[in-house]
Amino acid sequence: MSLFSEADIEFTPNGFGGVMMSGCGAGDFPAIIQLEITAESVPEELRTAYPESTAFQFVLDADNREIVVFMSQ
Repeated sequence: MSLFSEADIEFTPNGFGGVMMSGCGAGDFPAIIQLEITAESVPEELRTAYPESTAFQFVLDADNREIVVFMSQ
């Protein structure tokens, strides 16, 4: 599973570049991506919208074919 800001991805003839976070599952555990809002870790849109130290967890629900997002402050 990959997470990236569409505005920050740069497409090139060899693929793409930019900040991307990824995660995977293990055994029966679903794929997850976790991140915390810090000055250097996430796009400016998130830093502006949420206070520093806000944490997000993106969890793949494969049975329902959706990503579930949890937030903690």
